[in-house]
Amino acid sequence: MPAVHSQVYARLKAPMLTLMAGGVFEQGYVCLKHIVLLASRAPEIFADQFKHFYVRYNEPACVRLLKLEILTHIVNQANVSEAMEEIAEYVTDPDASVARAAVSAIGKFGVKARAGRGPSSQLRRLPSSLARHSPSALERAFLAGGCSGSYVLEPQ
Repeated sequence: MPAVHSQVYARLKAPMLTLMAGGVFEQGYVCLKHIVLLASRAPEIFADQFKHFYVRYNEPACVRLLKLEILTHIVNQANVSEAMEEIAEYVTDPDASVARAAVSAIGKFGVKARAGRGPSSQLRRLPSSLARHSPSALERAFLAGGCSGSYVLEPQ
């Protein structure tokens, strides 16, 4: 049965991405909620399309949070480095909930990178990068590091 599921998920990918990118906010939100479910069940389906889930400046916070959640599901060893660079920009978001979610996502990326021996040099630079943006971002990173493991905030 899982083979049938993955085939169905693969068939749903293109229409969901098309509907998500439509101009209507409500339609995109509903599609993103469905994609969260699909990505949690089969993250490899959307892994090659991870750039579709980068945040746009004019999106509401609820859409930004869903996209960050999707990214934490679909990131893998092939794209963790690029995704981490993009998410680091979201730490300075004016909306505090999005900034907190970005720091949490970076911590989750660190777990995946560490499990596969991924970009540890980027993780070591994370505290100094966050400190440049804001002290509160660094505080959130320490909290994420406490939950995710000490590797997130290793000294250089």
